[in-house]
Amino acid sequence: MKLYGKFSGRRLAVEKAPEDTQNREKLHLVLRHCAAAAGGFVLSAGAVFHQCRPFALAFIAALGGTSLSFSAAAGVIAGCLLFGGGLKYAACAVLVMAAAYILKDLPVMKRPFFPPLLAAVMAACVSTVYTAAEGWEPEAVVLLVLELVLIGCFSYLFPMALKEPGEDLSSGRVRLCRVLLLGAFLTAAQRVYIGPVSLGHILAAAGTLYCARRVSPFFGAAAGISLGLAMDAAMGEGIFFTAAFALAGLVGGVFARKGRILSAVAGFVCMAALTLWNGISPQALPELYECAAGAFLSCFVPADTRFLPLENAGAKGAESHQDVYIRGNASRRLRDTANAFSRLGQTLSDALSPANRTANTEDISLVFVAAADKTCRKCQNRRICWNKEDTATLNACNDATARLRSTGEVKPGDFPKFFSSRCEKMSDFCAAVNTEYSALLERRRSRVRQQRSQELLCRQYGELGQILSDTAAEFSKELSYDSRAMELLSRYLKKQGSDARAIVFSDAAGRLHAEIDGALPSEPGALMEIERMLGTSLVARQVEGGVHLSQREPLRAIAGSACAAKAGQQVSGDSVMYFRSETGVLYIILSDGMGSGPDAMEESRSVSGLLESFLKAGVEPEVAMRTLNSALSLKTGAVGAFATVDLMQLDLFSGRAAFFKLGAAPTYIKRGQKVSRITAAALPPGTGFGSVSSDVTRLTLCAGDMVVMSSDGLAQKGEDGVLVEKISKFEGNSPRLLAAELMSGVSGDDDVTVFAIRIEENK
Repeated sequence: MKLYGKFSGRRLAVEKAPEDTQNREKLHLVLRHCAAAAGGFVLSAGAVFHQCRPFALAFIAALGGTSLSFSAAAGVIAGCLLFGGGLKYAACAVLVMAAAYILKDLPVMKRPFFPPLLAAVMAACVSTVYTAAEGWEPEAVVLLVLELVLIGCFSYLFPMALKEPGEDLSSGRVRLCRVLLLGAFLTAAQRVYIGPVSLGHILAAAGTLYCARRVSPFFGAAAGISLGLAMDAAMGEGIFFTAAFALAGLVGGVFARKGRILSAVAGFVCMAALTLWNGISPQALPELYECAAGAFLSCFVPADTRFLPLENAGAKGAESHQDVYIRGNASRRLRDTANAFSRLGQTLSDALSPANRTANTEDISLVFVAAADKTCRKCQNRRICWNKEDTATLNACNDATARLRSTGEVKPGDFPKFFSSRCEKMSDFCAAVNTEYSALLERRRSRVRQQRSQELLCRQYGELGQILSDTAAEFSKELSYDSRAMELLSRYLKKQGSDARAIVFSDAAGRLHAEIDGALPSEPGALMEIERMLGTSLVARQVEGGVHLSQREPLRAIAGSACAAKAGQQVSGDSVMYFRSETGVLYIILSDGMGSGPDAMEESRSVSGLLESFLKAGVEPEVAMRTLNSALSLKTGAVGAFATVDLMQLDLFSGRAAFFKLGAAPTYIKRGQKVSRITAAALPPGTGFGSVSSDVTRLTLCAGDMVVMSSDGLAQKGEDGVLVEKISKFEGNSPRLLAAELMSGVSGDDDVTVFAIRIEENK
């Protein structure tokens, strides 16, 4: 039987250097303070009805009593002095910030309605003074009440809009709060004019159409109402923008599936129709320009905009598909890990039987008491031996204890003469003592085995924790999405008449991946065109629900093998498994079962299959080998069989290789005419408690190197000089021919498997 396989690869990507975590956190904190100050500064310019400025105060209250509120208050004070509002709103900002900071540790501050109420009360303390100074005019009182209500409402809503990226941002309430925060900022931008048109009106129109396209028509209408009200309130007249943006959001969302251009055109038509409702006038022309500019701008808003988390399961966009892919990837990883542990549990379940829980008495003197209960119960001398002269009887038993411990049994001559001559059932008593002592020894051995099993199970729990920890660390790594590449790929697929969606991202090592939820275009050269767009050579692989494109490794491994069963056997007890992970890492597992024939084959396949399950689930080889060693220690004690493990790990991007051995034969590395040997001293898994870390050899392979892995039937340990010479003198490039040449002259005294690999450049 022969095995032959090829492993293709991907192009090497430059790995990102790890950043200094502490410096990154400091920079992140500085940027957050700058953002808080800038937000307060801009919001201080936002006014409704030309007088009320509730948004800046609500922004400070939304930040709570954190240090960010100090930066926000500083920004608000600077903005009030520059844009208007003067000392009144500067004093309000100081009071709101101070009250929130002083009371932040009170339990009542954790209630959602108390911080907004506190902000409104602090603002009222200052505003009522100014209102009283104006003589409590009715209009001023109405504006005061309106301002306090707005401060309370937006103080309640803004915290949801300012959630951290790791929190839930997908609910409709959070989306709408983000839109309201955007509207608050646009009230400040509304005051900025470029010629006759307002920057705030343009951005509000663009935001409305973007929301409609990314989520749904109804959310587009809701966003239009929110942003329109902000614009109308800032101007202090009519509800034109409310009606225009609401209608544009509804109609633009309906046409969203036809493309962003048609959606923008439909939204502009609605806004233009309402603008011209009362005819063309000088005032209408700037509004037409604003609507047209907003519709045009909405076409160029990136699909992965992070300010508005508008992803939706029904929305057709890159953001929602990214979330779907991340959840799917996590699900696959968890499913693989669960499968690995299921196989581990099944292996242990088959190997272990319920323990017999009996009394484990360690006192050897009770052996004689138990024997007396069996043989002396009906003896007429019982009262004399075990009552009247019990001390002498126990001394006689103590005299025989040393003999019992040394030989494992006692005879009548081992007891004192006075005791053996008086006992009428001396032979039966000795036989009973020997039986009870054998039972005592077996109980002691059982307890040792039980303790060993408990230690192994504890180790298993530790390995399980390590595996789950590594998996959690893997999930915490963020993927870097390439929005431009996604746009190009999506445009190409649509041009080819495909409705498939695509995402393009780089993994933690900087290697490019693309996921398409459908088939590749059928035209010749489709893959080459995608490679041209993405700027790298790719490997296409079918996955559940679509195609996965990954960066091609710069190296590939060509393998060849040869094997022979022991003379007189139909099957070999050796097994070989190999596979390549999604990250471009090649794994080769060679296992040699104890003995030969079907039982040895089953054992080696079980061991290599279990290890393969852990590796495919993403478990690090060191952890997988330790877990395997612990599990098989339990199984070996139950069935009395074991198998060696020889694992090779090769990164086809960098050439870095690692060799893990548990009782395995040497591995040979051929580079030119020089041959080096990799050996290990560890026993096969399941034969001891030793760690496998000392039996790991790491090195870097390059193109032209050849690796030979074999079972122990090829050459005896320390007697492989002829084998090394054969490998050194081999002039060919074929691993299959090398394996066949090494197999020539094998005696047939044992199963033999040779697996040879040649590393080549992946052109």
